[in-house]
Amino acid sequence: MLPSGKTQTIKGPYSGAVGDIDKGVARNEGMLGWLRNILQTGGSSEATPGATRSIGRAPPKATASFSWTAVPVTVDGNICVQKGAKLMLARAPSVRADHVAVVESATSERAEAQWEPGSETTAWPAGVTLRADATYYFLMPDKPRRQVTLRLIDHLPADADVLTELYKLGCKDQFEAWVRATLAAK
Repeated sequence: MLPSGKTQTIKGPYSGAVGDIDKGVARNEGMLGWLRNILQTGGSSEATPGATRSIGRAPPKATASFSWTAVPVTVDGNICVQKGAKLMLARAPSVRADHVAVVESATSERAEAQWEPGSETTAWPAGVTLRADATYYFLMPDKPRRQVTLRLIDHLPADADVLTELYKLGCKDQFEAWVRATLAAK
């Protein structure tokens, strides 16, 4: 990854100094801060554990995978999605809620979506219109209300520009998911 956030893959032999690759490229300190935080914390948002106990081994924590079409209902913040794509609502496997109410904050349009047993995704409800930069609330029984702002992307960026675009639009959860997926593939 270059200091600008652009990623570059070098295949085969390379002759030259590493510093020559990013010569003249402006640094994006904010985006590098996001990346530094992921690498230092492993993506955790907690600085210290609240409590620990030894009752056997817990199953590994499932993390969201990177997607331009899945909207997680268990996070807050900006979510970048492909304009015109068929969107899905995604829940973590640990979330036992079987339905969610989706409410558009400005118009109060409201509709419900339901997950099939064992499914992690369901279709975006037809009764709620997708609008660029609109804020949506996700309401599930016995869960905190979540709020996301959808950032619609007309043309998906080239692979080398994904992190830069996600950072520019404030889509931090997807930024982290892309980095985790890329590191896992190495």
